[in-house]
Amino acid sequence: MGDSLSHDNLFSPPSLHNQRNFDSNLVNFSPTSRLINLNDCLNVRVRRNILTLNESQLADYINSVKRLYLDGTIDRLAFFHRIHYHSSHNQPLIFWWHRYFIWKFENELQRIKPGLTIPYWDASEEYKEPHKSIVLSDKYFGGNGEEQFHCVVNGFLKSLVTRLPDGKANCIKRAYYGSVAGTLDPWNDTQKIVDIIKSSKDSEKFRVAMEDSIHLDVHQGLGGLDANGYMNSPISPLDPIFYLHHANLDRWLYTWQLSSFQRFEMINGNQRLLNGTLIKLTKDYELDGYQNVTLDQILRIQEKPLCYTYDYLPLDKLSSTK
Repeated sequence: MGDSLSHDNLFSPPSLHNQRNFDSNLVNFSPTSRLINLNDCLNVRVRRNILTLNESQLADYINSVKRLYLDGTIDRLAFFHRIHYHSSHNQPLIFWWHRYFIWKFENELQRIKPGLTIPYWDASEEYKEPHKSIVLSDKYFGGNGEEQFHCVVNGFLKSLVTRLPDGKANCIKRAYYGSVAGTLDPWNDTQKIVDIIKSSKDSEKFRVAMEDSIHLDVHQGLGGLDANGYMNSPISPLDPIFYLHHANLDRWLYTWQLSSFQRFEMINGNQRLLNGTLIKLTKDYELDGYQNVTLDQILRIQEKPLCYTYDYLPLDKLSSTK
């Protein structure tokens, strides 16, 4: 038995593991420390800041992503995301569900190039004028869409197509949302996220504050208020920045968890089902769309089945007096 993605079983079923005890001295955590029982992870993947990749690493990532567009994987993931959009947005499940979703994408990357991981874009560090970020340049992921059809016309995306949402060949679309055409208004900065972590005593408070701040900033900023760009729509995984963005959100979620060891046991909120029924979110809740994958299995990213971490987890910022 295993999880299912659309109608395909692409990966081996995740193993079940018991809860592990965590050292309460979390302020000294480093991604490579033995603070966490790695629970049989022979290799722990390390996701790195996109701005630290050298030219060869960046080329490997972009070329692998292009392959996933060409073989239909990106379309399939975006379609799956659209199907489960209701249960994974504006709901307590959002960041947990996306933790597993992008991990599945990362496994697809490794099918193309073993060892490849998703880089993250620390967008809150470029909050003042995000449209000037090198991430939105020709060398990386292209910039704004053109005015008429909102197609990205620079970078590697200009030559790629999707069959979503209507079965026809469509370009990859972006539509900047800013007070001046072709620009992006300032986003929430890193200090805002640090304040959210400090003030959020349970996972639902963290979720609400994050979803309405940097999460929304990037999705709405690149997708446009009217969702002319894909990033502000249920098929947002069609934009490759989606994966960088959610890797960063997951990095902040893990930082929130590490900031107090009790937070690894903390699942809060009421999940609304499609029929309108509210149920309390618990560790045995099965992720929508993934058979036999529960929240309990993905709470600790350095244990199986996930086995990954980040090059920098900003716990040092939590001790700041700013």
